Amino acid sequence: MIIRTGSQKTALIVFAHQTPASFNATARDVAVQELSDQGYRVLVSDLYAMKFRAEATRDDIKGELKNPELFQYGDETMFAWMENQLSEDITAEQQKVTEAELIIFQFPLYWFSVPAILKGWFDRVLAQGFAFSLEKMYDNGVFKTGLDRFRLVWTGSDWFGLNFGLVLDNLYFSFRLISFRPVVD
Repeated sequence: MIIRTGSQKTALIVFAHQTPASFNATARDVAVQELSDQGYRVLVSDLYAMKFRAEATRDDIKGELKNPELFQYGDETMFAWMENQLSEDITAEQQKVTEAELIIFQFPLYWFSVPAILKGWFDRVLAQGFAFSLEKMYDNGVFKTGLDRFRLVWTGSDWFGLNFGLVLDNLYFSFRLISFRPVVD
């Protein structure tokens, strides 16, 4: 369950672009200013600047594994989350997610998908137990009562005359953001 304290709203921008002078960086900066002007406390996770590790590995779990003979990342991170045994970089990001009423994912479109570093953020931060469970998904999900607004912003170049800048607002999704395929008539 997500518990909020205080009256100031918090926004989290998860930013995944390696170039500080990019269009995406400018869009991030504008969002930070606009949200601040509206009274939000704005948190930014600049994944490249943080050198956020995209790989989901055994290193994400502190202490002993539940099943050392057969490492299954999803199960092991769920147990580690339940026992407060996830690595510090994951728990720091989970804390930001917990505090946020609004999360913006700002990234360029690479091969009709998110950059690998952002996919790694999804895989590692939105762990089973924290972001979903097999019993609580979709309309019955963990974020249903506290975090009801995600915004995805991705940009890409013209391809066959189509511009792939796209914003999806008020989006409920299962964090299985694998690919985006345009429909071309």
